[in-house]
Amino acid sequence: MGPTPPRVLAVAALALVGCKASDHELETLDSVDSELILVSPAAGSWHRAGTVEVEGEAFELDEVSVGDKTMRVDDGRFSGMIALDRGITLVEASATDGAGSELFSRHGVIAGDFVEPSGSIGDAMEVRLNQGGLDTLGRLVGGYLEAATISEAAISLNPVYEDSYGVWGWDAVEISADVVGIDFGTPDIHITPSGGLLELTVTLPQLDVDLNAYGDVVGIDFDVDAELTADDAVISGTLLLDADRGELDIELLDVDIELQGFAYDTSLLPDSVEGWLFVDTARDKIETMLVEKIETMVPELLDEKLAGLDPSFELELLGVPLSVAATFAELDVDNKGLSLLLDFAAEAPEAGTKTYSGVLTTGAVDPAADHSADMGLAISDDLLNRIIFELWAAGLMDMTLTSEEGTLPQGLLDAIGAEGGILTTEATLPPVVVEVDGGLQLQFAEMLIHLESDTGKGATLDFALAGFVDLELGLDGGTIELDLGEPQIILEARDASDGRTDEAVTRVFEEKLPIDSMLLLLGALEFDIPSVLGLEFASAKVDRADDGSHTDIELTLDLEAG
Repeated sequence: MGPTPPRVLAVAALALVGCKASDHELETLDSVDSELILVSPAAGSWHRAGTVEVEGEAFELDEVSVGDKTMRVDDGRFSGMIALDRGITLVEASATDGAGSELFSRHGVIAGDFVEPSGSIGDAMEVRLNQGGLDTLGRLVGGYLEAATISEAAISLNPVYEDSYGVWGWDAVEISADVVGIDFGTPDIHITPSGGLLELTVTLPQLDVDLNAYGDVVGIDFDVDAELTADDAVISGTLLLDADRGELDIELLDVDIELQGFAYDTSLLPDSVEGWLFVDTARDKIETMLVEKIETMVPELLDEKLAGLDPSFELELLGVPLSVAATFAELDVDNKGLSLLLDFAAEAPEAGTKTYSGVLTTGAVDPAADHSADMGLAISDDLLNRIIFELWAAGLMDMTLTSEEGTLPQGLLDAIGAEGGILTTEATLPPVVVEVDGGLQLQFAEMLIHLESDTGKGATLDFALAGFVDLELGLDGGTIELDLGEPQIILEARDASDGRTDEAVTRVFEEKLPIDSMLLLLGALEFDIPSVLGLEFASAKVDRADDGSHTDIELTLDLEAG
């Protein structure tokens, strides 16, 4: 999800430069004597959220509107206070002169609390496994408890029984027994949260242990089969989980075993062999072996599966490499399930030309995933903003388009009567995602566009572009769709070399922006729900947290999927 917004901005910029205004329309734009200049807050400036002073200059004007504030012009100057919300704000001063012409000056600014873009983002995501998720995790781990593996371990312990004893006063019986094979049905692993701990029960149904007994009785050799069975071998214990230095540590403690419905068949043993002694000793060794294997195998398998919750990734976007690495920060168990908090580090090579106060942060408590769904994910806005910031700092949104290379749309050159030219873009503020009216919104401003043409009426044109796009997360089967609402794209011409007013040039290009075409180009962005633990999802729900700091994803697992 994180890397998508810069793609949106790139397409938006291309859509802008592809707009058409006729040369005739530009020729009819006249300059006026009145003038409006917004001085502060300065374009591209950084602020804390809250009130900020507005100052500017106005000529041949009586009053100026800034947002919902009306400010009187006194001796060519105006001032007042406005509120800046967290995120990007486009501060606009506007007025109407005596001739009825509308004037405006627009500055994009960013406000909020900022942190240095270094190190990891603490507790940026929570992964939650409630009882349904733990049941599915147990089923997955149980699928790896193969009878063949345990049988091989038992055979390595042979002989499981050795003894000799006397009959009628002298040593007459020598007997040994080897495990030939162990078989059981599909294991059932159940993990239950209780009192801040995870109680584990492993049931091996229809346990069948084939033995080979051999030796001699009073000088007569024998080699026969024997069998031990149980309806269920039930192994229970307590799972101790911890996150230590970014890695998971899992132990199984206080392990016990019970063979339910235990039976044995030693009918082929010679009469002089005391079958009960043989059975008790062999049973004890087999129980010990089963406990040892479960103590070793289950924590290893759980560690392997839970490590699959690591959503680290690397990608290259428009030639910019991005690395996002996750480490386990904290693990907590309550009476409903298991929570894993993850730290993230995001890194892309900085272009070295950006100035900034830091990465926008929510300053909120840790993201909290749902405690009722089978599985929950909570993704902090801080993580999304860090990813976007890294791509911005790496220059992903800074482009150069030329007519010589064929990357500059001819439509824009035709609009200003030029045959060739060079267009450059520079994003002076990082895009951000913030919550607006209970939803997530992508915001950007001060994307500067400079066009130099070789001929024509407009030798150079400078624009500043801002945009606000609502992001709506939807679900379709196993796919999360990131639907883009209608973008509010706002631009301002800041310099036209032929002397036409910035307002006049702005109005023409605003009218010609192909918003419908932009929407078709953007379409519905979508991506598959990431595979977590190899689980399959029956349904999912995406929502925003009440505190406006993170996105919740509630997943219902397909408990029947293999």
